[in-house]
Amino acid sequence: MHRLGVIRHLQRGRLTRVIDLVAILGITVFSAFLSGSRTWAGFNSPDSEFYASLAIFGSDVTDRALEPAYTWTRLGYIAPVRLLVMTADPWVGFAVWRFLLLLVLVGSIYLLVKRASGRPLAVGVALFASLNTMVLSYVGNPYLTGAILAATTLFLALAAWCAIGAPRSRWLPGALSGLVAGWLVMLNPYALFLALSMWLAVRAIGLLGDSERRWRHLVIDVGAALFGFAVSMGVFLAAGAVIFPGRSWLG
Repeated sequence: MHRLGVIRHLQRGRLTRVIDLVAILGITVFSAFLSGSRTWAGFNSPDSEFYASLAIFGSDVTDRALEPAYTWTRLGYIAPVRLLVMTADPWVGFAVWRFLLLLVLVGSIYLLVKRASGRPLAVGVALFASLNTMVLSYVGNPYLTGAILAATTLFLALAAWCAIGAPRSRWLPGALSGLVAGWLVMLNPYALFLALSMWLAVRAIGLLGDSERRWRHLVIDVGAALFGFAVSMGVFLAAGAVIFPGRSWLG
């Protein structure tokens, strides 16, 4: 009987994950393609034009610049979009990037709300947020705001997972948080400062309520986060060395 109960519990867990995945994908597809929003919102500043140029043409831009401004603090946008653009064509690359940002936003909000409430509210809040005109505008153009919104939302969802979740691997939320922190640094260092202040506040809630294992969990989180951050930074810097050969983050 105990074995049968375990099997049923595992099956319910798998079914729950499938339903959550379908809900997240469904909301994202609707917001991206069926809501009437524009796939390409256009440029909204000279900076957005510059970032798009770096993503499309790479070193062809910086080789002609006296000072390659922003190169090493914008790789969080330039590197992944450059990969997508080179894999397909610019318009397909930008469209896939927009979809991925919406997917991260929807998934983060959905899981964050579901953890504190239930699936119906999570679906409603995620759908409402993904149809916000500001969100749809910024994920549809090459300015950094859309990526920062997605990364910050994911960062907060991971903080809640650390604080009130029950991950199978104690180190996993911290490691993923470190990866996202590296992404935020490579989007805009100031974005990390803002996101980190919120992450620490949310994480402190879990630590204050866990007096018995507080220090153990703190050490695990810090160690895992530093490891994830180092990996993330290493990947982005390696990508930068490939995209902009002959240039270095250190000088």
